[in-house]
Amino acid sequence: SGTIFTQGRGIRLLALSLINSPHGVIATIFPLVLTVKLGGSTAQLGWFAGFVALTEIPLMLVVGAAVSRFQLWTVIVTGGLVHAGYLALLGLAPNVATLFALGVLNAIGNAVMLTQHMSYCQDLMPDRPGLGSSLLSIVSLISKGLAAAVFAGVGLVYGFGGALATAMVICLVGCAGLMVLDRHQGRRRVTA
Repeated sequence: SGTIFTQGRGIRLLALSLINSPHGVIATIFPLVLTVKLGGSTAQLGWFAGFVALTEIPLMLVVGAAVSRFQLWTVIVTGGLVHAGYLALLGLAPNVATLFALGVLNAIGNAVMLTQHMSYCQDLMPDRPGLGSSLLSIVSLISKGLAAAVFAGVGLVYGFGGALATAMVICLVGCAGLMVLDRHQGRRRVTA
């Protein structure tokens, strides 16, 4: 296991987990913001989910094209920053219509996460692609645990706004960490 979990690889997985964690927070808190805080309906919740999913499809193609021009870590950090911005604005939304406008930001962050986080994990172990892909499960486990802790711990004391702000800070820490670790690396390949 020492050859799999080197220090550099472990830190990068942690940074990616921090960037990934807002997805779980958003999935948990957004329905409550829409229905409880803003008085929206479950039907509107369904429309929003469909809107985001439909928007993600073309954005995934755009993200794929961006990776051919920019370093992989840059695309991932950009997606994380977009998600962080979405978290900051979500708690300030005055009405349901604003949530739909902000949904584009969520879709951008999701498009990056769904298409590029696995690529990053695979690049951590280029000589063992199957094992590299499985690293995404570790990232998912850590990020979901963080999201649950933020929602249950911070949300219990500070409410929706506190949980969203904490998730935003966690995401920004992950973005900064990945940038520091990989800014001197090549266009696609990362080293551990």
